Amino acid sequence: MTYRWLTDLDQALFAAHIDYTPVMAHPADYTGAPSWQTRGRPYSTGDFDPSGVLCHHTASPAGTSGAADLNAILWGNSQAPGPVSQLLVDRDAVVWLIAAGRANHGGSGIRPGLDTSCADMNAATIGIEASNDGVGEVWPAAQIDVYAAVVAALCDFYGWGMDRVWLHATTGPPAGGCNSKIDPAGPWPGEPACAGTWSLDVWRDFCSVGLPGPDPGPPPAVSTESEAAMAGSFVVSWDAGLPDGSVWELIHGARRNVGADEWGEVLKGVMADRTGAVPAHDPWTPVAYLANGWALASLPEYSGP
Repeated sequence: MTYRWLTDLDQALFAAHIDYTPVMAHPADYTGAPSWQTRGRPYSTGDFDPSGVLCHHTASPAGTSGAADLNAILWGNSQAPGPVSQLLVDRDAVVWLIAAGRANHGGSGIRPGLDTSCADMNAATIGIEASNDGVGEVWPAAQIDVYAAVVAALCDFYGWGMDRVWLHATTGPPAGGCNSKIDPAGPWPGEPACAGTWSLDVWRDFCSVGLPGPDPGPPPAVSTESEAAMAGSFVVSWDAGLPDGSVWELIHGARRNVGADEWGEVLKGVMADRTGAVPAHDPWTPVAYLANGWALASLPEYSGP
């Protein structure tokens, strides 16, 4: 038996810059867990070793608040005691972090291309519930954007491809009839005229936009000639190798010393030295950073008007 506790779910969201609300001790949680990190179905209910994401809708009536949906997910029902999912994205695009352990969201299903018979989706996937009635309620763009961002964040953090993202419905009849679910369903920005279950391919493509591209590596070195070609640019640089942290302005490929009385007028940017340090002169405030600032020291002095 393998039962993992995904106590790093918060790190997955944090790494993707997704705001979330951690669900701590809660009156609707009959398990009495003090936090999301210790909340989950008992070991006796089965394994939990997820390798993908299963997407759902709550089927709650339109207008149901996020707090009410959270209560239902924590408590569950007679067929599926809580927690019902690890995460919830409510109608206001608030992400609730609910459980680190197994949840009762997926039941029996077949992941196309992976399972040859009905398998335990609660063991194999992380469940995301999203607030929608599923019978015609239009999905708000803000909610969909956050929903897709959460899917992408989980895949990126745990090293899964988009082929490890499924809809609850696609683990049922299309894959072999292990369940009769339709979720997620209804018109959403990717399928504005959708009257039933979403297209898995369209949803995967939509979510994949949130995945980072390949690491571009370090930026190329900027030569003096390249900087000189930036005609009309206004860049300020501080060079630690010059007396008193001299500040330079780059104009038409040449440098001009910026005096102390002009610091307050510097609005376009500031350059760090090789160590990353920048001068701290009030009221001068750095607003941007560039690379290879020390190259300015080798540029000719600006002599034009």
